[in-house]
Amino acid sequence: ISKPVDPEGLYKTLIRWLPVTEIAFPARAVNTEVIPAGVLAISGLDAPSGLIRLDGHLGTYLKLLRLFAIDHRDDMKRLRAYFHRGDPAGAARIVHTLKGLCGTLAATRMQATAGELESAIRKGRHRDDIESLATALEMESDLLMAAILAALPVDDAMPYDSEIDWTMVQQILVELEPLLKEGNMRANDLLETHLALLRAALGTLGIELEQRVEHFHYAEAQEIIECAREKHTQLVTS
Repeated sequence: ISKPVDPEGLYKTLIRWLPVTEIAFPARAVNTEVIPAGVLAISGLDAPSGLIRLDGHLGTYLKLLRLFAIDHRDDMKRLRAYFHRGDPAGAARIVHTLKGLCGTLAATRMQATAGELESAIRKGRHRDDIESLATALEMESDLLMAAILAALPVDDAMPYDSEIDWTMVQQILVELEPLLKEGNMRANDLLETHLALLRAALGTLGIELEQRVEHFHYAEAQEIIECAREKHTQLVTS
């Protein structure tokens, strides 16, 4: 079962590996031709800016977009549940998380509305004002997430139809481990490149490894690699 993105872990990873000058939006040549046309056409999403914020890692950017649309589609229901329980602080935390993710992905329109709603909640503005902003955010969220999933449908890795090269599998895991330990997002790129081989070699553990790395649960991914070494004698080094 896929686990949701850990926002705190994701933010720490992004903050650590984004360029130091990211906040100033540095001039960086981004080939917009590599961004799928469907993504470029999404209203309220500045995909080139989002790619810059992820230092040009297109695969990671597209995966984050898809995860955002899947894992946060019920956030507005959770927000309203907090209001009904009389917990505006809890509602503000959800909006704050959405605002941060939208900022990372360059979902500018939704980010702006989330910022207005968070401010209204924290300042204790009239309930009608808050409800109006919440309704606007919910509509923008529904439209954005539907557009993302339409442009980036969930797809599976191509099957691996060659004989498994266990030496290569071991080399991939050796390269992957320090990246996971450092919280380096290049771990996602490395895994995606060799996903078909790792799935074929490791079976269910390969799928679990994919899910942990995909959702930035890097510590758990390291544990799965250890389990894989215990299960597959071909990975035991002398």
